Amino acid sequence: MTTVRGFATRVSHQGDRSVIKWVGEADLAAAPRAKASVAELEIGPGGVVELDLGELTFMDSTGIRTLLSVKAMVEEARATFVLTGAPLAVWRLLEITGVDLVLGLGSDAATEGAVGTST
Repeated sequence: MTTVRGFATRVSHQGDRSVIKWVGEADLAAAPRAKASVAELEIGPGGVVELDLGELTFMDSTGIRTLLSVKAMVEEARATFVLTGAPLAVWRLLEITGVDLVLGLGSDAATEGAVGTST
């Protein structure tokens, strides 16, 4: 686990699937560490990167931008991006800003843990 003032990332691997868990506050201070956690992965075409927000306690506009940057990094590698576990407050933020649509999240995502997939 790598920690930066109020934010941590945990990375695990299961075959061609990498799971990145964001813990704490996704804000300006967290952005470099959050992006680095993806840049450090060896993502190849056909791979899957799951971003688990289940332990996220706060997200601001920089956190949203970072989330979209992570998605773009994964897609540039021709891998599949999956978002899971967004807490209700984070889900509402994604919904209010329209980012839920950009991420391809369905209308039931808030009750199902905000699961979205894109390639």
